[in-house]
This record gives sequence, C-alpha cells and structure tokens, in this order.
Amino acid sequence: KDNAEWICIAARFLLENRLLEKTVKFLEKNIDINNVFSYMNIAIMNDLKLLEKECQQFFISQPISQITREHFIRILSIEGLKSVLNLLDDLSKQEDMFCYIVEWVKNNQEERKEHLSKLLESIPLKALEFKFLKNVVSSEKLVSEDFECMKLLVEAFKNTSHTETIYVLGGKHGEELPSVSKMSSNPIVWSESTPMLNKLSHFGCT
Repeated sequence: KDNAEWICIAARFLLENRLLEKTVKFLEKNIDINNVFSYMNIAIMNDLKLLEKECQQFFISQPISQITREHFIRILSIEGLKSVLNLLDDLSKQEDMFCYIVEWVKNNQEERKEHLSKLLESIPLKALEFKFLKNVVSSEKLVSEDFECMKLLVEAFKNTSHTETIYVLGGKHGEELPSVSKMSSNPIVWSESTPMLNKLSHFGCT
C-alpha cells in the first residue's frame, strides 16, 4: 500500500501493463475509509479510470459521519475534489461538504483559495437551507472576502423560500417623520404601513 503510487508511475513509464493491472486490482480490493481519497489521488494522477470509479462508489456508500476533515483534506487535486462533489445528491451531505470544502481550501490556502467559487458552484449553494446559508456560509471569512463567492451567496438567498421583513420607523427629512415602511425579502418589496402616532427620529425599538 505504501509504495503503490510509485509502482503505478513506474509501471506506466516502463509500459509494464501487467504490473500496473495487478497493482490496481490490489488497490481496488483494499479500499477503506482511511485510504479512499489517497487512492483517488493515485487514480486521477495516473489516469486509472476503473480505480477512480471504485473509489467514488465506495465514497457514496459511506455515511457522511464516517468521513472526517482529516480524510477529506487528503484529496490533493482540484479534479479529485470536483469528482467527489459531483457524486453528491443528498442535501445533508451537501451542507457537510461546504464545511469540508472550506477546510480543504484552508489546508493550503495560498494555492487553493482561487478555486473556492468554482467548488461552491458544485454544491450548489442555492440548494441549501436559508438558516445554513445565513448562519454558516455567510459567516465564513473565505466566502465574505471573495467577490465571486458573494455573488453566489446573493443568488442563493434570492432562490430561498424564506422571507424576512425589515421595518424602518420614523427618521428625518427636514423634520421628524411618523412613517413606518417595511421591506419583504423574498421578493424584495417595499411598502408603507400605518404611521406612528408621534413623529420620531434617532430612537430605537424592539
């Protein structure tokens, strides 16, 4: 197991197809949760489609609770990560995968940060729950500091069925105002409500 990658590279270089085939079969028989992403790296780097497929099928069969941050950040290539993301069709897994994508980027931020927005498109963000978008995604610094990521987040919020209402009370336009305006967030619509009994500005309410 420890030198399988070098054997694959050497076998391909020396055109030793039988050795390569035996090595791949050995790896396929020994896939487990601790090595699946390492083997996927080997498969992608050496264009071993069957081994890559076996790794993907093993990954799909695993409960997300079995896949830890340590497992996930072993994926070395952006191709390998996209390959895993394309397998996801379960919403709860997608929420976990957002967290793992962020961890993957942070593990080598200088080289990986530029891929973040493309990776988030693979989830996609607009399929996630409003609460998760608000409490987890929007609070992640890597997302808030990236213009393309923020564009994706704004579009995701537009597509959510969740509606929030913001009230604007009083204010000043030459003189203090009694007005009450409200904005519904989905879709964004402003409307006027019954005015206050008193004209007020510079105040707070709960």
